[in-house]
Amino acid sequence: VKKLRVSDVRLIKIDVQGAEVDVLKGAKKTIAKDSPNIIIEIDSKSHLESIKKLLPKYMYKKISQHDYFFYKPTTRLKSKHIE
Repeated sequence: VKKLRVSDVRLIKIDVQGAEVDVLKGAKKTIAKDSPNIIIEIDSKSHLESIKKLLPKYMYKKISQHDYFFYKPTTRLKSKHIE
């Protein structure tokens, strides 16, 4: 995002076959700065449990579940809220 000079991220879609938590942790600065909506395809129950534990720390809640999970920020964040 920084390298491409993207200034306002509104949506992150994640479909990475098991590396969802790594992607979310790697995107924490962007998540803190822009509070984008997040769509995640999750194939494994263990990955789902990890994401369920992580996203509330980022002030996100699940708002929809189909073949994917849709998370929306509960508030606009400042970077100090993300561990």
